[in-house]
Parts: sequence; structure tokens; C-alpha cells
Amino acid sequence: MIADSLSDPTCFEVLLERHFVRMLDYLTRRVGSQVAADLVADTFERAFRNRSRFANADGSTLPWLYGIAGNLVRMHRRTEARRLRALAREARSQRSAASDPSAADGALDPVLLEALAGLTQPLREVLLLHAWGELSNEEISVALGLSPEAVRTRLHRARSRVAAQIGLAIPAVEAPMAGVEPQTPERKEAM
Repeated sequence: MIADSLSDPTCFEVLLERHFVRMLDYLTRRVGSQVAADLVADTFERAFRNRSRFANADGSTLPWLYGIAGNLVRMHRRTEARRLRALAREARSQRSAASDPSAADGALDPVLLEALAGLTQPLREVLLLHAWGELSNEEISVALGLSPEAVRTRLHRARSRVAAQIGLAIPAVEAPMAGVEPQTPERKEAM
């Protein structure tokens, strides 16, 4: 599809129609609806302008588009952290004003918003691509130009930090060392 658009630019419309809503949803969650509309337009404009440089072995354009969108979001990262904190304050005030604190009309929990705002931009980006963009680790790797191991590490760190911030315990998973049996409660007592 990208290759065809080099000789016939109207072929690019298929890409736009296929991914526009998903990109708009992702960007709206990242930066708000007003900025998202501009960023999604910029994403497709940059993709069109740079389509000759598209290189993905499996031909999937979605990770490439998320990569472009991520670059644009990075330009707005300071604003994003401030926006998340403002949303948290607004959500707190709405909950305190509401008679039923569980009625949040689909808004994110203020504690979660604060935790997201507190993440470094690289950790927040990987977590939001996974959670809101619904990308796999491999797709995030392509979108951000990272190794799959770096994506797994960042995703684990982001999840752990958010969980700690909101008071959830994530059990540590230790890989057994070669030749060493894991300690069971019975073995610990025997020692």
C-alpha cells in the first residue's frame, strides 16, 4: 500500500481510512481531543511526506504510524504531564462534589492520572502505547525504534511504578537459576 502510494498518491487514502480512528483515539487519550485532532493530521501528513522512507519487514504500517505519533507527542510531553495532573485535580473535585463517589462517568481515577504524570516520558509512552494503543511489545518496539527487551523492561518498570503509586502489589517473579531448586515453604523449614 505504501509502495503503491509512491506512484499513485491516492492509494495513501486507504491507509488513512484504515487507521485514522485508532490513531485519533490513541492521541485523544494521550493529549486531549483538541491537540489530538492536530496531531493525527500531522501524523498522516508526515507519514505521507516520508512514505518513501517506510521500511518494515512485515509491511505493517500501524507501528510506523504510532512511531510518528509518538514523536509528535514527545514534542508535547511537558504539556501532557501538566494535563494529567489537571485531570486528576478535576476528577477529585468532581468526585467530592458528587453524592456518589463511584460515579465517575468513565473518567480515569485521579490517583492513576497522578501516577501516569509522575512517570518519565519514555516509561509513560511505552505503557500508554500498550494500554491505550493496544500494541504488542513487538509493535511498540517497531514504533519507538527500541529492542523488544528494552520495551519489556520499560513496560515492567512503568507497571511497577504505577502499581506502587496507586497502592497495588505486584508479586515479584524470580526466574530460577540453573541447577538450583526454588525454595518451597517446606524446604525453608527443613533448613
